[in-house]
Amino acid sequence: MLVSWTWLGQMVDLSEQTPEGVASILTQLGLEVEAIHTRSANLDSVLVVHVDRFARLEGSDRLKVATVSFGAQTFDVVCGAPNLAVGQLVACALPGTKMANGDLVREDVIRGVLSKGMLCSEKELGIGDDGAGLLVLDEKWAPGISLRAVMEADSATELHDVTIELSITPNRGDCLSHVGVAREVASKLGKPLRIVDPPSLSAVRSDYSVSIEDAEGCPRYSVAVLDGVIVGPSPTWLRNAVEACGARSINNIVDVTNIVLFELGQPLHAFDAAKLHGTSITARRGRAGESMLAIDHETYIVLEEDLVIADSKGPIAIAGVMGGAESEVDEGTTTVVIECAHFAPSRVRKTSKRLNLHSESSHRFERGVDPNGVHRALRRAVELIEKTGGGTLLHLEDAYPSPIEPRALELRVTRANQFLGTTMSHDEMLTILGGLGIQASVKEELISCEIPTFRFDLEREVDLIEELARCYGLDKIEPRLPEGRLAYAHTRRREPLIGKPPVNATIVPWRTLRRETGVRQRLCHTGFHESIHYAFTQPSYLSALGFTDEGRKEPIRIENPMSVEQSELRTSLIPEMVVAVGRNQAQQASGVALFEMANVFWRSGSEINEPTLLTLVAWGKPERHWSRARNEFDVFDLKGAIELLESQFGFGIRFADVKAEDAPYLHPGVRAGIYRGEVFLGAIGELHPRVLRAIHGVVGPIFVAELCVDPLFAEQEVLPTCKPLPRFPGSSRDIALLLDASVPFARIEQTIERVRPALLESWSLFDVFEGARIPDGKKSIGLALQYRDPLAFDAEGGKTLTDIEVNEAHNEVLNALVASIGAEQR
Repeated sequence: MLVSWTWLGQMVDLSEQTPEGVASILTQLGLEVEAIHTRSANLDSVLVVHVDRFARLEGSDRLKVATVSFGAQTFDVVCGAPNLAVGQLVACALPGTKMANGDLVREDVIRGVLSKGMLCSEKELGIGDDGAGLLVLDEKWAPGISLRAVMEADSATELHDVTIELSITPNRGDCLSHVGVAREVASKLGKPLRIVDPPSLSAVRSDYSVSIEDAEGCPRYSVAVLDGVIVGPSPTWLRNAVEACGARSINNIVDVTNIVLFELGQPLHAFDAAKLHGTSITARRGRAGESMLAIDHETYIVLEEDLVIADSKGPIAIAGVMGGAESEVDEGTTTVVIECAHFAPSRVRKTSKRLNLHSESSHRFERGVDPNGVHRALRRAVELIEKTGGGTLLHLEDAYPSPIEPRALELRVTRANQFLGTTMSHDEMLTILGGLGIQASVKEELISCEIPTFRFDLEREVDLIEELARCYGLDKIEPRLPEGRLAYAHTRRREPLIGKPPVNATIVPWRTLRRETGVRQRLCHTGFHESIHYAFTQPSYLSALGFTDEGRKEPIRIENPMSVEQSELRTSLIPEMVVAVGRNQAQQASGVALFEMANVFWRSGSEINEPTLLTLVAWGKPERHWSRARNEFDVFDLKGAIELLESQFGFGIRFADVKAEDAPYLHPGVRAGIYRGEVFLGAIGELHPRVLRAIHGVVGPIFVAELCVDPLFAEQEVLPTCKPLPRFPGSSRDIALLLDASVPFARIEQTIERVRPALLESWSLFDVFEGARIPDGKKSIGLALQYRDPLAFDAEGGKTLTDIEVNEAHNEVLNALVASIGAEQR
């Protein structure tokens, strides 16, 4: 956005400021300054001179030698302008003058004639678009006066020679106007905002009428009809102001709508009343089959979701985006209808994006326009049209069925100072808020604020605190340590390790944070890479996991998603991590092992659940390393990583069978449940091919494990303790069994644990074999069992076991395995 220095100075006193100084102030206020532009030449060294005489330059058909003078000085200037005449007062740039295009004027010898300056056009000076001839000045000006003095003294001319280019963030639509920027500067400088209120308009009615059929998309719609208007070129002051803001001057009516937009931030549109069908104007939704020829001479199809302005025949404007060519104002227009409205930002944004149309109006409507500033802008437009084009007010109507009221917020003075680390008084806060247009009153430590309707971004107390910080000055806030209550970690002792907490201190257990950090570090050390994804996902990914209606968690949908791919909050971390695997595959990676620990979200009745899940994913081959064979990842790599966490943190995790409905996203033949006691935490296994097909571009097999860690982190941490060495030796036995290949290891584990003798210290699986000399449908397993007297670790008692005692315990285990799972001893 371009802000005119001259215009800004009319709204707030900048007599002691420079453009560079104001640019610094705006940056401190959060309004980023892109650049400062100087549109005109150095007008102080451009003087008014009198043309005494001129003659054709020898050897040239176009150039002339003009003798000009001011005061007692007379000199020659070579000029090629066709409108040069004796007796004129013209603008002459003296040597050393920097022109609008950056060129420097120099003394030069042209065909034997010394030219001591340059006679200039409007365009060359940067004060207008006319470059066809010299700028001829009024005879009232005395030769020798600077052109700047001439323009500043001319009440019909405003010199917009310096503009400040701003980059306005989307939440500050109120600053897309000179009034909005002036309000910010005035508040920072502590100066009053000088805005002239347009004259009031008397209610006038004629045959014209307006109506609103879509109040959600158009809460307010106002029109003013002026008759007897003369459409023509804009006066110099209006043209200069429009061009200073980066727009092109069209005619006085269109320029007035633009100047109100740049001044107040309220877009307007002008219709030629004679080109409308009927006298009724309606704000409604588009209808099937409708289209409109816009002022850019392109035809656009209107959808039912679009908001349009229509007459009795059809759309005459796409609301907030662009007007129609068939009702455009031209030189033959005598009656104009001025539209001034408030449109819902989301509706304008969606239509503008779909049609790929962007205008100054849509830019402002998308960010929010003050609904209660509509009538003021309309009065300003009527005032300027009557000033530049004449006419009389024929009709005035304001449709505003449900007025939008200012919001009320409360600000705690103590809270604001504590938050910012300042010691601002009540009066300082009231002054800042008042300067921003916020009506505020104080009662003890509470400031009640009425938020103006042009500030859509102020919704909470912390937003008001931010406003105080901006205007108070972040550079004035001294660095201070934050004030607050200390948090102590729980330990196994009754008192903190260092000192005692104050009476009002909050005792916060840090075990959750410590365990999360420990889990992340351990997995990274194991060879996994941590991934971090957005919490958004697309519905098709969640559907691909295959949960039934009973088992599916109800996702939380985004009301205004950026795209379909980000329209729901994730209920699982698996889909996005599988997509990440696909990206690695596309980059020709040989393998990848990822983990992520983050929240997922789903709705359960009126409650929102946000559990923390830990998800591991592996595919392909691990990175090459001299110390190990480069086998492909399998499910046991994930199982080993989880067992490593179990050994370090003592979570009490075990693996067992899992129901199909609890893990439908896993391959039926390669899956298991993860439990803590009888509590189901999650599942581990190979990703089902159905899921791979749903996520395009991903190749399997991919192995995943996902479990909820909240129950694990919530438990009181058990500190590791040392176990003494045994005082007596143990005895080892092996068992080789032949059993059906379909028997899972979990059944073997359950059987041994069910009959576990007191002398059995530990046991493990050391071999699984299928193939030669093993019957089809069978497998051979080898188990190693260690026996020891339980009292062997005590300081007193215990003994060395006899063979009879060991064999008795060993046979108990062997007989249970044979009877329970039908195994045969080999």
